[in-house]
Amino acid sequence: MAKILILTCWDDDFDLETVRGTPETAYLLHYLDKQGISQSVVFPSKRNDFPPNFVPVRVKLLPSGRGIRFVSTPINYFFLNFAMLRKVRSLKEKYHLVYSLCSSTSFAAWKISKEQGIPYAQKFSGLIFFGKYGKFERWLQDFHTSLTIKLRPDLTFVVDDGSGGGRILIDSGLSEKKVVTLPNPVPEKVFLKKRNSSPVIGWVGRFNRLKGVNFLPDIIVDVLEMMPDVKFRIVGFGPYRSLLEKKLRKFRQNVTIEEGGTYFETLKIYGEIDLFISTNVYANYTLPVLEALAHGTPVVAFSVPGTGRLIKDGINGYVVSPFNTGMFARKIVEALRRIDEMVVPAREAVNGLPRWHNRMALEITMLKRLME
Repeated sequence: MAKILILTCWDDDFDLETVRGTPETAYLLHYLDKQGISQSVVFPSKRNDFPPNFVPVRVKLLPSGRGIRFVSTPINYFFLNFAMLRKVRSLKEKYHLVYSLCSSTSFAAWKISKEQGIPYAQKFSGLIFFGKYGKFERWLQDFHTSLTIKLRPDLTFVVDDGSGGGRILIDSGLSEKKVVTLPNPVPEKVFLKKRNSSPVIGWVGRFNRLKGVNFLPDIIVDVLEMMPDVKFRIVGFGPYRSLLEKKLRKFRQNVTIEEGGTYFETLKIYGEIDLFISTNVYANYTLPVLEALAHGTPVVAFSVPGTGRLIKDGINGYVVSPFNTGMFARKIVEALRRIDEMVVPAREAVNGLPRWHNRMALEITMLKRLME
């Protein structure tokens, strides 16, 4: 039986029924099981309530705040990777492939592949601004991505979020034959669409600046000045939630800010809102935009990479020049006035796009081919 060693950075995304946020790893493990491929999953965690093939690693890392991350990130990278190496060596298992699911675990994956004489596959969820940095800035801003590229994996996956990660990897020196772009998929489950008596606008994501959460207060205030009966439903998790709640405290009758639930609980929200807004600052071929459109929910978004592939201005939503919050608010109001005619084009925008089972078939086929 084929056996894969999986190295990852997270300890809370293994089960499809409980995972919050992106179900990337949960789907991978689910479909590997269906294919009869055995796995050992190694990851940093303080918990120890995992099944036997899930192997937590205890590692103490330095703080990584904005002021010191240029120093602490490289140090933490090696702390984590050497801790993983020690743990894997202690298992005394032989594998057919080592698969690193984040660039922060790439050195351990590369080293294990050399020690065991097995292939090494690497996944990037996205490269965001990496392609815009100069050579020196890349090392400072994104140390583990730079080093991972230098390690030359036998196969590199990059998730297509619209930011052009595949081309960035090839331009950075990886062989085009060894770079595989994985499509962001349409959800397997689509929930029934609900009609609301008063318009409800939704936002789903991590509360951080990459998702543009800092633009939300200005957008919300401007919309409520034009349409006082509108409701906003903001769902997610992350460090900026408390700041968002503070800025929107006096609008509590119109704005709810919720902790994100499981992946499938969050999917239901797209059917319960009338309009989805994406304030993402780096790309918009993302899971939330795909998921909203799949539910027939039009989208208003900033014009960042990947936006035009899904959102057709004035047809299934609106595209706004970055980062004009006043224009964004006006387009929200315009979309709400035309919402009924945008529902069908929203669904049609994702017709024929791959679902999770298509996506996983591609990923696992490529992994199996690497082990041949």
